[in-house]
Amino acid sequence: MTVYIVACGKEKAQFRMQAKDMYTGSYFKSCLKYALEFGDKVFILSAKYGLLELDDFISPYDLVMGDEGSVTIDIVKEQAMNLGISGNVIILGGKKYLDFFKKIWQDITCPLSGGLLHQISWMNQQVDIQNKKRQLELWK
Repeated sequence: MTVYIVACGKEKAQFRMQAKDMYTGSYFKSCLKYALEFGDKVFILSAKYGLLELDDFISPYDLVMGDEGSVTIDIVKEQAMNLGISGNVIILGGKKYLDFFKKIWQDITCPLSGGLLHQISWMNQQVDIQNKKRQLELWK
């Protein structure tokens, strides 16, 4: 099973909602779209709440990883164990998040490189290619 963990985003909605809808930035949306396309299971890492399932309801907050009051490695390790996260784990997010997860899983994968705009473009291209492949399969 391939598990994707998407880093939360700074841009957020202003009221309580499901985690998948809380983060409104284009980077988060591209990461989530990519993860939903290629992953068997998708979680979000929130700087405040830790690992979230997409349908978990959360309130807005103003924290980034490493801030006082942000989630700790020990909490996320416990959450990962309780959620049964194992196998092929892929992180979509910046260096802070990748470094954080490397303390939990040494063999974690991050397919992203380059600057933010390059990452967004690459993810969108990969999703478009996958969609075109599906369309071609329908015509066979």
